[in-house]
Amino acid sequence: MNHKKTIIIGFWTVAAVIILIIIASVIKNITDDDSRAKIYVYFFNPINNELIAEEHLIDTTDEKTMISEVMDELSKPPKNTGFKRAFPEEVQIIGVEVENGLTGGTMLKINLSEDFDRLSESAQLICRAAVVWSFTSLDFVDGVKINVDGKPLKNSKGQSFGKMNRENVVLDPMISPDKINTQTVTLYFLDSSGVGLCEEKRNIEVKQSLTLENQIVEQIIRGPDNDSLLPTV
Repeated sequence: MNHKKTIIIGFWTVAAVIILIIIASVIKNITDDDSRAKIYVYFFNPINNELIAEEHLIDTTDEKTMISEVMDELSKPPKNTGFKRAFPEEVQIIGVEVENGLTGGTMLKINLSEDFDRLSESAQLICRAAVVWSFTSLDFVDGVKINVDGKPLKNSKGQSFGKMNRENVVLDPMISPDKINTQTVTLYFLDSSGVGLCEEKRNIEVKQSLTLENQIVEQIIRGPDNDSLLPTV
């Protein structure tokens, strides 16, 4: 009889220890979660022509650090190999300025390098949407203003975009699928003397809906990327 009581007491002792370990583990996980935060960075899914968020867990809830983490993750390749970077490798985030403080109503002013202006229209659209949606995934960020080389980003009519958020920037940019490939073309512009011709190689997106000749003419009209060359038209 005493032997049976000993077994029962031992069983309940072990069970109590296991329960205490489980409770301690749960409490630890809750504590750990309180010191960690989730950020969402957006990448481009070329199959569905849409932006998709990837979740990242970071070991901080400090708002300035969270902003920096979003900057870093935007510049990295996506974890999903089927996605592509929405933020092009050649574009750099020069800096982020926080307006209205870090306690509610936060507005971020994102300054991008001038390389942004050299992107195609579709690449600019994807990049802009990814920047806005990635930074506004932070619950303390209300909106984003984008500058390019220190100047406000403007639309085709020369109007500043101003404050952008999830209400006025669509998540699905609906990029036209007729942009099927990139092709290297050789263009010719005047040299610095204005007499001779110099070649300039350029990668352009080729549309099915337009002839290659028309798109080359568009590039010539746009002028040279090299500051030492002069436009031919």
